[in-house]
Amino acid sequence: MMFIYLKHEKREFMINEKYQMTLDDTLVLRGMSILIIILHNYIHRFSNVVLENQHVYYPERNKELINSFLEFDSGLFLDLISHYGHYGVPVFVFQSGYGLVMKYEKKEVSLKFRKFMKRHADKLWLLLLPDHACSE
Repeated sequence: MMFIYLKHEKREFMINEKYQMTLDDTLVLRGMSILIIILHNYIHRFSNVVLENQHVYYPERNKELINSFLEFDSGLFLDLISHYGHYGVPVFVFQSGYGLVMKYEKKEVSLKFRKFMKRHADKLWLLLLPDHACSE
């Protein structure tokens, strides 16, 4: 078993390479999460799907999902994505954070907080500019 030892200013920890995800693994999971999130939001436009218990719990929605399982028709896939698709968001956020940790923990160069935040904030603002231009 091979371990990587990472040293940071005030901490030292080790990562077991056997359980470490590769870049391809994280890209596949992030891509699947994005597709699930898109499908989840798109499927809500259909009137005959089981909705999720995302912000408010409705027991009847669980009963509808159980009935969908019992009937086992072609709408089961849509019901599952509609009911559970919002879980793609935390998976995507976790994968993004995992990728950033792996990227910056392996580098010997120390990264300044301001530089990191400015770089990533600039990317987000560039994405928001077209929306801002269209909204006025």
